[in-house]
Amino acid sequence: MNNKTIILIIALLTCVGSVYSQGTSPALADTEGKYKYNYVPVSPVSEELMKHIMCPVNYNTGKVELSIPIYEIRTRDFTLPLRLQYDSGGIKVSAGNGVAGLGWNVDFGPTVTRSIQGNPDEEGYLIYNPDFGSWDTSYMHKMTEGMAHEQPDVFFYSTFDAQGNFVFRRPEKSSESGSHIPVYLPLTSDKVETSDIRSGFQVTDGSGNIYRFKEAEYSNTGKITGWKLTDVTSLKQDRLSFSYVTQKLTYADSYDYYAVEDMGESYRNGYWQGVDGKLKFFRMNGYALHNDSLWADFTVENVGQYDNRPYNSVDAKYPKEITYANGKVVFDYSSSLLKTVHIYENGAEIQRVTLNYKQLRFMGRSLLAEVNFTELVNNQSRSYTMSYNDYVDDYSPTQTKAVDKFGYYNGRTGNTDLVERQLVEFGTPYDGDRGVCYAYIGGADRTPDILFAQVYSLQSIKYPTGAREELVYELNTYPDTDEYGNAISSYAGGLRIYSIQCRDVEGTLKNERRFLYEKDGIPTGYAPQVTFVDEMEKLYLRTYSRTSMRYRLYSSLPVADAGAAAGVSVLYPNVSVVEKDDYGKTVSREDYEYNTNFYFPSIINGMVHDEVSHYKKGKLVRRTDYDVDTEQPVHDEEHTYTEISLNNNTPVVAGREVRRANLVVAEQSGVETDDDLYYREYRYSIGRGNTRVENQLTVNTDYYAGKLVSDTVVRTYGSTDWDIRSGLPVREIYKYSDGKKKKCDYTYPYHVNDAVGRAMTAANDILRPAHIGESVEGPEGYMDDSFTSFDYTLDPGSGSALLDEVSVWKHEGLFSMSKSYPVHDAYGNVCEIRRADAPVVALLWGYNYSRPVAIVEGASYQEVVSGLRVSVESLQNLDGSALENVLLPLRNAFPAPCRVTVYRYAPQRGVVYMNEPNGNVTTYSYDGFGRLTEIRDKDGAVLEYNEYKK
Repeated sequence: MNNKTIILIIALLTCVGSVYSQGTSPALADTEGKYKYNYVPVSPVSEELMKHIMCPVNYNTGKVELSIPIYEIRTRDFTLPLRLQYDSGGIKVSAGNGVAGLGWNVDFGPTVTRSIQGNPDEEGYLIYNPDFGSWDTSYMHKMTEGMAHEQPDVFFYSTFDAQGNFVFRRPEKSSESGSHIPVYLPLTSDKVETSDIRSGFQVTDGSGNIYRFKEAEYSNTGKITGWKLTDVTSLKQDRLSFSYVTQKLTYADSYDYYAVEDMGESYRNGYWQGVDGKLKFFRMNGYALHNDSLWADFTVENVGQYDNRPYNSVDAKYPKEITYANGKVVFDYSSSLLKTVHIYENGAEIQRVTLNYKQLRFMGRSLLAEVNFTELVNNQSRSYTMSYNDYVDDYSPTQTKAVDKFGYYNGRTGNTDLVERQLVEFGTPYDGDRGVCYAYIGGADRTPDILFAQVYSLQSIKYPTGAREELVYELNTYPDTDEYGNAISSYAGGLRIYSIQCRDVEGTLKNERRFLYEKDGIPTGYAPQVTFVDEMEKLYLRTYSRTSMRYRLYSSLPVADAGAAAGVSVLYPNVSVVEKDDYGKTVSREDYEYNTNFYFPSIINGMVHDEVSHYKKGKLVRRTDYDVDTEQPVHDEEHTYTEISLNNNTPVVAGREVRRANLVVAEQSGVETDDDLYYREYRYSIGRGNTRVENQLTVNTDYYAGKLVSDTVVRTYGSTDWDIRSGLPVREIYKYSDGKKKKCDYTYPYHVNDAVGRAMTAANDILRPAHIGESVEGPEGYMDDSFTSFDYTLDPGSGSALLDEVSVWKHEGLFSMSKSYPVHDAYGNVCEIRRADAPVVALLWGYNYSRPVAIVEGASYQEVVSGLRVSVESLQNLDGSALENVLLPLRNAFPAPCRVTVYRYAPQRGVVYMNEPNGNVTTYSYDGFGRLTEIRDKDGAVLEYNEYKK
């Protein structure tokens, strides 16, 4: 649950009682400060990671993936695409700039962040607590005062190939205090380790790559909210290193509230209004009869102020430099916005990316207007241009009250506060009996408005070719029922994409994609609960009597937000994507159906009870393509999933929140009564830990002239913990439409009980196959058809597993082949290949051991090294003609029938020059994105030309 909400409820209810009973405001400000202290913001990069993990980015959410590639770092073992990413869900009033302005962030690669629940884990949850779960009143009192916590922080992380989240297992005995045993939600092949959260994390992915997250990111209260990647190293010692610069980011953080109390015989109470830091008390001064109802009358008293700091901040860490073999990427910032990206190769700048912004008036908020690419090698440039829905006057995020209940702008400039205008009832002693009177509170219309909700959202993007895409939005809605049971559409907050229109250079419409969130013409959608009201009792104690009053809080922020716990505002199980041409004719239609086998949290008494297993969301269960003329399906793809879990290690990750059941106002201050010691307990579950969801069944069906052709793949997963962690199938059975069947069996390093298998498993190098066997079904059952065996050897230097031999056998020995790799260099590169039916092949590596620069067929690696005029170490610093002058003489040392091929590279793009054994030269050219644009032969004639539209 959103901890900010919990603290807000407690703080406001507590402080209002203090103000009324004591007539002073210092205690109020202190309590409000406690709420502020417990709200821990995170940086935009961290927030984006949390969004993507909790909320799948696909049609299931009504969002589209929109990105601009900046550059792709490619080393021997790693690929890291750097790209600008846009969130099409709308811009909230409180939103600050992302790395590249409103709505835009940069995917810089792996990171770790967390959502702090109460106090950070290292200050409470991970310290052994013998009273955990106790009903002892003194202990529960500590919980209400924030001195004890039973909620784990939720951590989010990403690697190059995966992302997920985890919590730490609670210490159950004193010897486990300070232990860090992760429980994964969901389970992945990654391994997370730390000895102290404050010092950072080490994550080992399923390929054995080690990520070190050591650069901490702090909130303005000194709490660590994230850890940035400092370096990643492969088993073969390839490495990327990251350095950072601190950027202070500021966020709007205002809130208003009303607290309403019934009126008793002796207490002429009323309601409190907190707006813009000023607190007023509306004391009930009687009531009058109007239209057969009693309406309350009030007198206004200025009580004082409460701590309504309209800003919050975080010291975010943005990448300054990413370095790797033969290159680096450098980032420059101005006013916390990314301004320039410099890409270097072999010490020379080869590309520069410049970002230009449109500045808004308040809080430094900006809109990314243009992204310019300059290729310094061939002196070419290209640009992306963006336009936005900025057709209203700029508003101040800290001053405007024109905010819908989901946090988006709604244009209601007449609002006087942030609480929905609404009718409330007060209990009254009327003619000796308890009756009801009414009054209106709140000064806001918080209805969503599509015209204003899309303010500052991206309207169009123009690509370097001149083509343009225009985005059309609509409000997120879901089917609901009103109080009479009638079907209605309710709003769920933010925007969903309605259509994307593509126009050519002249602005002529070429095609349009429309997104329909419905099934058989009926709208679909699921949304979690949100409530802005919380209720409890307030007790006035006198020497010989007591009076109990109903007491309610109406907040501008959700007092309970199941959406925050679920990580998403709405999910659409059925989405149709219809493409129309420039004449409006439908040319294609695709239907998507997503998994609905998950649970949104429920809200009970203003607390979120979260039984959601969020990793079940966003799973595609069916995709269907249609013939638009006949409206009949032509292809159908269906998926069925299964849940697999570690053996005897699937704890239910849960938490407990405790509140006072009563607010007590005693005649004598400082005197504790039994009524102070009544509490309300709320339990919730985050989900079942160490569990994952995998594809069990895939059915592909094609329709030809009324005939159905269907192929099926059934997957079986192993039962060991390593099988579950990897998520790899141990068997796949293929069932074809002609009745034939094929079975594939797989084994992996953790199935191999030898020194190499154990070493690979210990290094978490578990995703490489050890054996693949195929068999086909015959009259007497399955018969072996082929197998492929992979043998590895341990490198004595690094301890990593190197591929030593691959053996292939085909049906009844009709074909068999064994290929061995007996020689590797110190970096794990294959240097020699041997086959019984082919000449030996030697490979020489250059460019800091990252690329093969010569392949010699017919000579061993040792022979080739002996024939070189320089050492292999000297090759690493050579390029161009200097490299050729060293390698081409190998043809004299190894004449025919030996064959020598020589290569040169632009290391971050690819091969640029190949000198074949016959002396023919082929050259290759690339654009700034590293995409192949041109291939020319030895005479300069173009053999291949590629033009990219975007």
